Amino acid sequence: METLKLWADFHVGQQMYAYDHFDVVERKRYWRPVSKTYLVCAWLRDLIRGMRDARLGGFQGWLYCVVKDGGFTTQEFMGFNDEIEVL
Repeated sequence: METLKLWADFHVGQQMYAYDHFDVVERKRYWRPVSKTYLVCAWLRDLIRGMRDARLGGFQGWLYCVVKDGGFTTQEFMGFNDEIEVL
């Protein structure tokens, strides 16, 4: 449980990025920046839908789960084949 809390606290203070697309030619994954407001709205949507992670873990637990599943990430977790899209 402590590991979950540490990961969640780490991600809450970081700029978050959402997966956008994969470029087959360049073999790169592209990520777009998302605001904290967007993340809170996504969490509320999942909470209303009854998603287990959103109900049991609260916002930080949900954030840990979506980062772990690969839908969102921080710049520190990006690899060499990841690019941030400039909007």
